[in-house]
Amino acid sequence: LKPDVLAILLDHFTAQMPLFRGPSADFSVPAAEEEIVDNPADADIVAQIRDLIDTRVRPAVANDGGDIVYRGFDQGKVYLK
Repeated sequence: LKPDVLAILLDHFTAQMPLFRGPSADFSVPAAEEEIVDNPADADIVAQIRDLIDTRVRPAVANDGGDIVYRGFDQGKVYLK
């Protein structure tokens, strides 16, 4: 599998293709100062998300010297900083 993956990566880079796609019409990221208000109907989901971030994600990110902050949940998307 490793040779196949390396071949794909090398082909991608030699073709000088971009690493990331630009934003599309159906993809947007709220500005850092924009407040995301959680829907009260999603309270159980938000509680689970916050618990997972606090117990599993944040400690792993902190081991690398970073932090992660929950910003909101809207229509199935979780926004983090």
